[in-house]
Amino acid sequence: MMPYSFERLRNTIASLRAQTIREQIEVILAHGPDGASEVDATQFREFHSFHRVQLHKHFHLEEAFAAGFAVATAPVVTYVEDHVTINAEWAEALVEAHRGPWVLVAPAMENGNDLESRTARALFLIAFVEWYGHDRQCQISSGPGHNTTYKRAALEPYRERLSEVYGSERNLCYLLEANGGKMLIEPCAVTRHVNISKVRAGLAHAYYGGKVFAAHRASAMCRLEKLGRTLLAPAIPILQLSKIIRILLARRKFAEIGLISVLPSLIVNLALHAIGEVAGYWGDIDSATKIYQRFEMDRLSSVTEKDRALLVPQKSAASNSA
Repeated sequence: MMPYSFERLRNTIASLRAQTIREQIEVILAHGPDGASEVDATQFREFHSFHRVQLHKHFHLEEAFAAGFAVATAPVVTYVEDHVTINAEWAEALVEAHRGPWVLVAPAMENGNDLESRTARALFLIAFVEWYGHDRQCQISSGPGHNTTYKRAALEPYRERLSEVYGSERNLCYLLEANGGKMLIEPCAVTRHVNISKVRAGLAHAYYGGKVFAAHRASAMCRLEKLGRTLLAPAIPILQLSKIIRILLARRKFAEIGLISVLPSLIVNLALHAIGEVAGYWGDIDSATKIYQRFEMDRLSSVTEKDRALLVPQKSAASNSA
């Protein structure tokens, strides 16, 4: 997805070109009308195929995924973010895992930020702790948002409303699971994710992320269930924090992630996410979605200078700061 410049995609494209099975990868690039002339098609010569999908100027992430899905022919599909890097065996490991009876396969998630960023580590734990630190394949109940691979056959029943259901992947996973879908994590596929590292942006992301998630769930709830979840909201941060601690201890990652140092940031962001959930049960989703989309589609504006250097080629980083 290219909502801004092609230059921002170069590191991610380089990760894809380094894949052991790059000749089997179908790449689809979704962009707005202003970006058409920027695309360097020579960057995609080594792949199985390359397609471009032009959308309107202010397209949303879900629209881009649905548009890409509509033209894709591969049996396994995924969205590759512009703020991740992946190991060279990522695609091969995921494809091999998909030969099993899984509707989705998740990669192992790693923190891709500068290690000094407490905000980034806290947000990484909130978003991705379930897929962090795995050392073997095992069945899971959901995949990491925007980083999960799906059998296209599993998404076909939702083709006409894919833009809607992809808006909250956790809820999409609930749908797949309710229909008998089984899910797997493949630790040989590793995604290093650069998270928001500016404090204020992180707080806003936690709140609006909670609001969007809850609003999608609320569409299928009666008023009584909404009320019950609202009353239970104060317990959510405690339950989530205990879950994070449990997972880190079980996988021996407590010291590696530096939990003690990020605890204050973690608690505040968990509380804001819970407040956002309550607002999502009762409020309008449209404005929250627009704000949340900006954080997801423009990661450069919400990271520190050290993390910015990880996302763009060195030349580009220098020119942007000049």
